[in-house]
Amino acid sequence: MLNLIKKDFLLTFSSKLPWMFIILYVPFILFTIGTDNKFIGGLMIYTFVYMLTTISFGYDTQVKTHILLQSLPIRKRDIVISKYLSILINYTIGFVVTGGYLWIINLLGFVDVDIFNLSMVISTLPIILLSLSISLPALFRLPPKIANVINMFIYIGIMNFVIIPFGEYGNLLNGLGLPIIAAIVYFLSMGISLWLYETRDFA
Repeated sequence: MLNLIKKDFLLTFSSKLPWMFIILYVPFILFTIGTDNKFIGGLMIYTFVYMLTTISFGYDTQVKTHILLQSLPIRKRDIVISKYLSILINYTIGFVVTGGYLWIINLLGFVDVDIFNLSMVISTLPIILLSLSISLPALFRLPPKIANVINMFIYIGIMNFVIIPFGEYGNLLNGLGLPIIAAIVYFLSMGISLWLYETRDFA
């Protein structure tokens, strides 16, 4: 299963586009949103994890890795579970990359950014789990173009209605059990994706 996660990681970064994204996503968000929102760091992590997790599906389709995987002794169950585990790995990478990026920006004095703290970062995990738990079943079942459109709407919707207002309502949402809800939805989504992928016709 770790080899499947490694495969996704290597496949994703075999193109120049993800590297350009890593270089530009923090300045782009700072420029478009500004530093007034206290949860801007959470938005950066959310963007990083969402894009890094979903982009591998596009490359899988381009190079038709599912054909190769079906010829190997790899269960579809392992493929699905590896995608869901990669969310947690990508979250850790996103935390490190975003934190390092903002630290360098502060150190060089380009922008006074005091928006990265541990409690805020931890609060983003339930939102990321919830968002990608909604997104992944579509990627496992639908044609790539349709799934990508749906996922773009999900990303924008979560960003506008959850991430950006989270600075004001974060404590309330956590108090209402958002982490528990996210964990439940995460495992339900995994079960749905397992069924969808195992019954999918790749012909």
